[in-house]
Formats: sequence, C-alpha cells, structure tokens
Amino acid sequence: MVSALILLLVTLLLGDRIFLVLIRAKAIEPKNQKVLYNLQNLSCLQEIGEVRVYVSFLVPVNAFCIHPFFGEPCLIFSREVIEGADDEVISNSIEKALGHFGQKKLRFPHFVALLVSLLMLPKYWFEKLHLSYLAVVYSYLFYPVIFVKDFMLSVSRTNALTDIQDHSTELRVVYFLERFTGNDVGYLASLAEDFSLYPKRKTGLWSALLSDHNTITNSYLKWHERKIR
Repeated sequence: MVSALILLLVTLLLGDRIFLVLIRAKAIEPKNQKVLYNLQNLSCLQEIGEVRVYVSFLVPVNAFCIHPFFGEPCLIFSREVIEGADDEVISNSIEKALGHFGQKKLRFPHFVALLVSLLMLPKYWFEKLHLSYLAVVYSYLFYPVIFVKDFMLSVSRTNALTDIQDHSTELRVVYFLERFTGNDVGYLASLAEDFSLYPKRKTGLWSALLSDHNTITNSYLKWHERKIR
C-alpha cells in the first residue's frame, strides 16, 4: 500500500516532468518566434494561462501535449515538425492542443497514461533482456488496465474532434505526418503515442472496440475532401 501510494503521488506531482526528461525535451529556441507568437496570441484569445513549449529529438514525428493536474500544460514538437512543417501545420497543432487545455478533459486520462506507463516499464526491461515470455505474461496481467487507459484517451480525443473548426487544415497535417512511415517501437514510442495530437492509424478488432480516434478522423477527413472536390 505504501509503495502504491508513493507511485500515485510521484505520478501526480512529477509525471509530466518525468516524461519530459525521458524524451530529452528542450525548451523551444527564441528564433522560433512564429511558434511562440502564435501560441501567445491563441492562448490569450482562449483565456488559457502559460503553456510550456518544447522540442524533442527522441519522439516519433508528431506533436504532443500533456496536461498535468499541477503546473502548466506542455506542448511538444518533434524536430521534424519544427524544421519541416509549414506554418499552417504548426498553427493547427497549437490550436488543437489549446482546445484540449481549455476543455481540461485530458488531465485524468493523461494521469492514468503516465501511471500505466510506469507500471509497464518492467515489460520493456524483460524484452531488452530477451525474456519475451515474461514480457508477454506481464503484459497479460495488466491488459485490463491498458484497455481502460486506451479507452479513456480514445473517448477524450473523439470528443475533441467535434470542436475542430478547420478540417481542411487537419487534413493537411495528416498528409504531412504520413510522409514519415517509420515504425517506431519501444518504451518511449509507446509512451509518446498516448500524448500525441494526431494518433497513428490503426486497424483490427482493438481499434474497432475502442472507436479509435484516428480512424474516425481519417474517415471524416476523406469524406470532407471528397465533398469539397
């Protein structure tokens, strides 16, 4: 009980900082004035307080947000997005992240995601030690918890989809991210996926049961694209 309580407190108070340390996030440089100015402008319009902005070289190509219970919310860009994306893609990422922060519906799902990630850390240690059977057994034991975590994140993202105003810009972001087809695996890639603003496309029974947000997004955007043509 004491160990469980300590784990809960650490996740609640320091979970976002642990995540930033793991992905080696660095504060965005002052030369990216467009990003900072756009963020300040939109956050003032939506009456949202300070938002920390970072860039990371270890996360998959995407934009990420994390909304802790204590402290300022964070917006993280992968290096490829900062260096290769146009202003429209970055603006859509900022607007989408601020929409999540304004609704304040991701705080508890993000807390659960951080907690589950810490619980699942031994699984990746077993895999690195080539103890695949132990990794499978360990994952099986925590399968219900992972299911609940994925369901909570999926519902939160699906609800946020209804608030998107500019679907053509959303489509532009999806096209940009699909240029990078690398299959990122491992602990950091799995952890970052829980905080991604644009989840990867998934198929199969698991996605169908969870009403996968990204499947819904891509289906809607393809329909919207056909409509405007």
